[in-house]
Amino acid sequence: KFLFQMGALDYITSNGISILIKIHKQIVKSNAVYAIYGFKSEVEDVLKLVGLFDKLPIFRNHHSAESFLLQVDVATKKSEETDFII
Repeated sequence: KFLFQMGALDYITSNGISILIKIHKQIVKSNAVYAIYGFKSEVEDVLKLVGLFDKLPIFRNHHSAESFLLQVDVATKKSEETDFII
């Protein structure tokens, strides 16, 4: 399980978006689970514009992200929460 806090990220470029997609693919391939939280509104806007905000496990705060991770049983997880393809 991985928890990413992105509060220090002031902006995101196409390279940053590419890295998020690569991280997503690698974590899913490893049968792991992750959550991201703390994006600033400017970064959120960019992720919404490119269609990733609703496709990645992004949460508004630490508590929501952590709750999501605690609910997922990695041992039995297949790809049920990764129904989307990036």
